Amino acid sequence: MNKLLFLADSIHLKSEIPGGVQICTHEFIDLLKLCNFDVELFPVNHTRKIFTRMKIKLGIELYTRYDFDKIAQKIIFEIKKNNINYLALNQVDFIKIAPFIKKEFKEKVKIIVLSHGNESGDFLHHVVRRQINWFTNIRDIVRLGFAIYNESKHFIEDIDFVLSISETEKQINNWLGAKNSIFIPRTIKPDFIEWKPILSRVGFVGTLNHKPNIDGLKMLLNELKIKNIGNLEVRIVGGPKEEGLKLEKEYSFVKYVGHLIDSDFKKEVSSWAIFLNPIFWYSRGASTKLAQGIAWGLPIATTEAGNRGYVWKKGSLLVASNPNEMAQQIIDATSDKMKIENLAYETQQAANSNISLIEIAENIKKYFN
Repeated sequence: MNKLLFLADSIHLKSEIPGGVQICTHEFIDLLKLCNFDVELFPVNHTRKIFTRMKIKLGIELYTRYDFDKIAQKIIFEIKKNNINYLALNQVDFIKIAPFIKKEFKEKVKIIVLSHGNESGDFLHHVVRRQINWFTNIRDIVRLGFAIYNESKHFIEDIDFVLSISETEKQINNWLGAKNSIFIPRTIKPDFIEWKPILSRVGFVGTLNHKPNIDGLKMLLNELKIKNIGNLEVRIVGGPKEEGLKLEKEYSFVKYVGHLIDSDFKKEVSSWAIFLNPIFWYSRGASTKLAQGIAWGLPIATTEAGNRGYVWKKGSLLVASNPNEMAQQIIDATSDKMKIENLAYETQQAANSNISLIEIAENIKKYFN
């Protein structure tokens, strides 16, 4: 059995309210164990260097959130002590560790990047869609260029495997020069809820200061605002609170519900006629909240970009190519209970035919033998 050291930020290994990164992190751990790795966890924390933290605050840092030289020396000691032959870097943020390890061990230690999405994946949209002033624009364009350069340089020179959570990201990593670029589909564990939909109620859950989320949601809300939506209510779960309250104030048909614990959230979504996933461009990683909606068997309105990272053999979701189309689909579906029930059936078919972690492990074991 190969011994593997799993390097991850400590907050991604444990969290009271698990987000997308925490969910994917634990799924990667389970997958590696199924691939016959003996996994040893190696948690680390962000740097406490004042100068580096100032750079982060000013937006001029790039893959510098950790004290890589110190972490590398601890990893080298651990590898020698326990005769470890694989190192997994949980997120691309840790790629600057790789040169230290390769310099010490050459090909004796293989390095796997577990990509939840490259930094350049989200930052590209941040740069193009946010125009503030000439200094900020130039700073962000330069930072984007360095991000792509660093990702490509380390993928080509230091990294042996890159596991990506969407097919789109796999192809991007191929373009960046990654060796052994592997797509790891999202998995879904069916857990159908007792669903009692209110036809006039649809809902959204997500981080409201994450640009792809908030921009996509606003684009949909704007389209709904100009259409004849009757008594349709859009309920929003997530935070920060101030962002949710802004949406409630701006759109008369929006109700901000706030952050909810699991039991309250499950009760809330059981009344939604449609689970909204309005993602209108390809950002980093995959939409982990989509897995929850599918697992619960809810009718879902989404997009091709929102579906990235998922594979199922049966069933289908309500897929729109733009905000106007999605708004009309929602209006049409919520006017007909039979349509809503059929959409729920299709989602449940998708949940039941989704690929399992065991199947994924069987497909990728060959790379590590």
